[in-house]
Amino acid sequence: MSVLQTICEIPFVALFGMSSFAIRLPRAILGCLELVAFYQLYKESRGALFAKIGTFLLAVMPVTS
Repeated sequence: MSVLQTICEIPFVALFGMSSFAIRLPRAILGCLELVAFYQLYKESRGALFAKIGTFLLAVMPVTS
């Protein structure tokens, strides 16, 4: 677990207490923002169709790390 993830979780744990909801919510929000940023970046560089296909693939493919 990275330090940045831990820092992002602190306000949510303070609001909602130590629960799985409080731990997962910041990751879900950052994941949605990642999709928006990805779409905007590729829309500007490759066009709307490529951006839609790429965003779909990014959303449904599992992350392996």
